[in-house]
Amino acid sequence: YGWANWNKTYSEILKQAFSALIQGTAADLMKECCVEASKVLPECCRFFLQVHDEFGYYVPSDGAEQYARLIKKTFEDASKQEWLVPIKFTAGVGDNWYEAKKNEMGE
Repeated sequence: YGWANWNKTYSEILKQAFSALIQGTAADLMKECCVEASKVLPECCRFFLQVHDEFGYYVPSDGAEQYARLIKKTFEDASKQEWLVPIKFTAGVGDNWYEAKKNEMGE
């Protein structure tokens, strides 16, 4: 195998260990946010999709922006319970993912 290969393997092991820690922590945070959102959202709002760190909710079109603000606030409040550093979230409203990304609300 040789020294060069061992050093490369050791570096890969360290990288994977740090990555697993960070990804696991992020997954825990996302789960906590979803649980808290399910507690405050009415039944007319339904979670339908997660892609990495983005979530999709079906909400009634009348009041969609208010629901988006509520989801954003709920996620930020849930993250405050776990983290010392505030985590900012964005929310968007649209008939599809592209429109929602285009119409994101930040602060």
